[in-house]
Amino acid sequence: MRNYLARFLFVLAIVVVFGLSAFGQQTTTGSLNGIVNDPNGAIVAGATVTLKNSETGAERQVTTDSQGGFVFDVVDPGRYSVSVEARGFKKTVALNIVVEVSKPARVTIGLELGAVIETVTVTAFQDVINTTSPNLTNVINTRQVVDLPLGYR
Repeated sequence: MRNYLARFLFVLAIVVVFGLSAFGQQTTTGSLNGIVNDPNGAIVAGATVTLKNSETGAERQVTTDSQGGFVFDVVDPGRYSVSVEARGFKKTVALNIVVEVSKPARVTIGLELGAVIETVTVTAFQDVINTTSPNLTNVINTRQVVDLPLGYR
């Protein structure tokens, strides 16, 4: 009986140790989502959305859903461009979209009527207001940590 109890406790200890290490993992990716609209503000379903990393050139593609939305999950942090192509609309490219760690980026892209061979380049920056997550985030540097007021200073 003692042998079984010892084995049980040993297995329980291993599960607890590995279980706790799994909870300590931090995510190192972000996400990007958005909506594609036409000039009247109506949604554009079935548009092809391409996400391109500006540094590496890596590309991913998705198609907008019935609500005109698209989602890129598990995106490495960095600077991206998003291009949208749909039948009957000009190709639209949004540049300098920044994806940060654990912070969902959101983009709304408006398409213009025209031939697919025409391209519209959007150079405006994305919104910096976080409307999807209640988390407050801020990166501080080492100097700010050292300068924190302490009770004994």
